[in-house]
Amino acid sequence: MDYGFEDLGALDGGVRPFVHGALQAPFHWHEHIEVLMVVRGRARMIVDGQECELSAGDLMIINAQSPHNSISQDSETVMCGVHIDAGYAERQGLTGFASRYFLCKSFLSARHFYDEVIAPMRGFVARLLLSTGRPEDTLLRNCLAGLLCYHIQKHVPFEERRTLHASQGSGLSVIMRIMREMRDIKDSRLSLEYFAQRERLSITHLSRMFRRHAGICFRDYAQNLRLDRTVNQLRDTSQNILDIALDEGFSSGSHFYTKFRERFGCTPLEYRQRIHESAGPGDTPDPSGYRPLLLNLARSNDMFLRELTDMSTSPDLVTICALHASGSILH
Repeated sequence: MDYGFEDLGALDGGVRPFVHGALQAPFHWHEHIEVLMVVRGRARMIVDGQECELSAGDLMIINAQSPHNSISQDSETVMCGVHIDAGYAERQGLTGFASRYFLCKSFLSARHFYDEVIAPMRGFVARLLLSTGRPEDTLLRNCLAGLLCYHIQKHVPFEERRTLHASQGSGLSVIMRIMREMRDIKDSRLSLEYFAQRERLSITHLSRMFRRHAGICFRDYAQNLRLDRTVNQLRDTSQNILDIALDEGFSSGSHFYTKFRERFGCTPLEYRQRIHESAGPGDTPDPSGYRPLLLNLARSNDMFLRELTDMSTSPDLVTICALHASGSILH
């Protein structure tokens, strides 16, 4: 895994796990419900135009069709989660699952909600991530995926799914189109003025619309994209750091160093050294080290997951333990 996105593959049970590192995740939306947690570092999320600050231990549910992105606040940030096929959960008997807009942000929750609702979800997600890749874990994964969906259905508050007004949807499509072009095409001419002229909008109006939908100003979004490209260069090449900075449009080495440290919490040189030191001979650099973090989560968040972590892989034992130890499913 690099500091971007690692898809850990499809799972039976309608759940797909992933790990995400320190690079900015561009604005996007999808058909699945996303359960996202920060296991190390800090990140800033923009979800449905609202800004959220997350620290290690935080978890949130991002609903289907909700535009969102993430911006790490330091170079050690690791985020993990799962995408849930809500339609699959409905077909398994969780009536209404796909039509709910779940309200779950740990950083806005009372302590009892965190202990009773958030902590078990963290454990489920951690164990799902740890159980990927081994055929003999299939039954365990299916059981965990079902229990996670059941837990969300029963314990997470919700409201009726929101719909966008026509004007809001139209403005959002413009901003998403601009963001996609900025991400895919490296061209200094892609300025706010250029897009305003192309979309036949005033610069002021487009700037306000960008911030309203994205939760971040155009200039900062463009700068984050450039910083992320420099990270790729630092990791994958031996190119001189100043040359990388100038190639990405930074006015000077000092300006680049300042913005890089503000974003990732270290200098470009420190980042490059850390990447190289984290890889052994012939290995792909993996500075995230997320598996030990997940193992700690799986062992600490509830007794059920502590038992599963160390138990035999016998399918019968896994099923009995899962159904018995998840007390809510018996009520």
